Amino acid sequence: MKIFRSLEESPVVTSFETLDYKKWSTGFYVKVKALLHDGSTLSLREYYDPDNRDYFFHWQDSSGNILCR
Repeated sequence: MKIFRSLEESPVVTSFETLDYKKWSTGFYVKVKALLHDGSTLSLREYYDPDNRDYFFHWQDSSGNILCR
């Protein structure tokens, strides 16, 4: 899946954990938490099927302050 490949190849991602992943014939749902080199974390969720797409991104620094949402 492209999202996992992008995280694995990213020069700023130290590690990531797949918290949930479901795939079906017409779509998928994924929830991931990534640790970045500067100590910040990126949480993401994405749901996709041909009729609907929904996503969420949350980036916070090592102290828990929101950088972008």
